[in-house]
Amino acid sequence: MGVFGIEYGEIAKLLIGGQLTFKEGKIELLGEGVTFVPLTDHIAEIKYYENMNAENGIYIGAKYTGLTWNEKMLTKYKTKTPREIFEWGNKVMNLAGYGEFKVYKENKDRTEWIWRIYNSQIAEAYLKKYGKAKWPVCHRVRGYFAGAASFVARVDLDAVEVKCKAKGDSYCEFVIKKNKKFNIATTLVKKQLKDIGQESYARE
Repeated sequence: MGVFGIEYGEIAKLLIGGQLTFKEGKIELLGEGVTFVPLTDHIAEIKYYENMNAENGIYIGAKYTGLTWNEKMLTKYKTKTPREIFEWGNKVMNLAGYGEFKVYKENKDRTEWIWRIYNSQIAEAYLKKYGKAKWPVCHRVRGYFAGAASFVARVDLDAVEVKCKAKGDSYCEFVIKKNKKFNIATTLVKKQLKDIGQESYARE
């Protein structure tokens, strides 16, 4: 649903509950400081790191944020389960303008997932500015997803974007699972997971 559906209702709830505040030049969402960042900033950052062959710097930072944001919410709202916090995070992604999030597939123990983003503004803006990308470009979203999935599964998971609107696909699709389950020999996986190390952010 659009901004006058789920998103509008969620914004109203957050405002009424004092969980979204605007004061003295600061914005806080669920007790965490946030900012609005123009799309031009996102795609300029992606292009800069692409030229340096260092896109995973974006991914690593976003993965950490994806995990720690969920952990903070779980600590703050003790009545919520990890799954409820996860669903809350999904709504925040939609509200933040990253696109419409969908869980496409998940296994029973939630250690392997396929997630999709429809209407990715970042991918669309990249395509418009730079033309069709050779590789997927949604590194920040990929990192957020890896961190959030690690939070739910309680094990360290990584994410590879296999489809991207910036490449001409109709949506962006992310495969999420344990690092060792990926075939690092494939060019797509190697490019997205190289140099990230094996440090586990998630509690075992």
